Amino acid sequence: MHTLKRQLAHWLYAAESLAHVENMASDDAWKGLHDTTAVIMKQYLQNNISHLVNKGKKLQDQLIHINTNEVRGQLRKAILRYKADYLKIETTIHFYTDAINTRTNSQTALILKGCDVLCNECLHLFLTPLNKLLPAVISYLDKGAGAAIMKAGLRLWDGSLSPAALIKITFHNLRQPTALLHECGHQIAHVLHWNKELSKTLFTNLEYKDKAVAKAFSNWSSEIAADAIALVTTGFAAVAALHDVVDGEGGMVFHYDANDPHPISYLRVLLNCAFCNCLFGKGSWDDMTLQWKQNHPLTDCDEGTRKLIIKATTYLPLIAEVILKQPQIAFGNKAISSLINISKVAPITLGKLNDAYVQNPNYVQNCTALQMVALTGYRVGIGIGNVKTDLKNMQNYLIKIGNQNIQHYSLN
Repeated sequence: MHTLKRQLAHWLYAAESLAHVENMASDDAWKGLHDTTAVIMKQYLQNNISHLVNKGKKLQDQLIHINTNEVRGQLRKAILRYKADYLKIETTIHFYTDAINTRTNSQTALILKGCDVLCNECLHLFLTPLNKLLPAVISYLDKGAGAAIMKAGLRLWDGSLSPAALIKITFHNLRQPTALLHECGHQIAHVLHWNKELSKTLFTNLEYKDKAVAKAFSNWSSEIAADAIALVTTGFAAVAALHDVVDGEGGMVFHYDANDPHPISYLRVLLNCAFCNCLFGKGSWDDMTLQWKQNHPLTDCDEGTRKLIIKATTYLPLIAEVILKQPQIAFGNKAISSLINISKVAPITLGKLNDAYVQNPNYVQNCTALQMVALTGYRVGIGIGNVKTDLKNMQNYLIKIGNQNIQHYSLN
């Protein structure tokens, strides 16, 4: 009996200590969130913890009235389940608060708030016209090469639904944040159920051309969807950034795993260049395509993958056309290139913005956040201006919009 009381007291006290969620991240980190997001997160965490604490107190009351060995055995199992519940909720809490704690530094907090604005603008662009609710977004900083997302609405370790989209951005991409839009693309495709539809669309359009190619691209639909959303919102900037992240020596770009939702890197870059051809005609992406093929001869690839790549490359223009210009139920029976105004990130528009920007850097105040990312990436991608200066200016822009604390919300 004493053992059961001791065990329960231990886990209950730990749960009660978790209830002070404000102590799980620094005051500065909490202040680094947008006001509405901070309220959403604290309420969500406190509700989950309160439920856990109340469950523990009920078990305590039951311990007082143990009268048989059978009841004692049942309560022991219940206490062990309570321990498991505690550990699941603790994992969920630390997942969020560790991310929030990347905002402890005031400048980093403002940059990440700017990233939140950027993500929110992207979600708003797609979801609002389709009468979908906009989730809160929390960007957080981490190491590594690639970004990642825990989508809003997914079930977490403790069984609850994620109340916000938690998006990882890596340090090297913080000032060229097109990867954020790729991750937003995952959230958008999830909300609109585009992944499954695109998978079917790709297979249907390719199965009579080549079934192996059809199956491969159908399996890659989730990553292709996210790439397409990043491209239509930031133009060539997304392609240049993707190129630099997936580029590698030897056979790295030819790695193929049938269970990996990411396309073969070699094909992925070429497909994104084909996206640009489909929407914008000829441009710097044509030079990128030629250079990419020269840098990565197919002799570095194993025979089976080489055959798939050779066949797939033939159909890339068709694939780009299907993805970008074929109407989809997910987009209200419109094509993705019709749902939003892609002319805002077209080279001709960015060229005019660049001319105005060179004359007066403050001109970018008239741009949307997405256009600013597109313009910065365009300048970096085609090799005009100074990379260090452009990236520094992007950082300052993120700080500026982070300071404005503006977000669109339409929450449950």
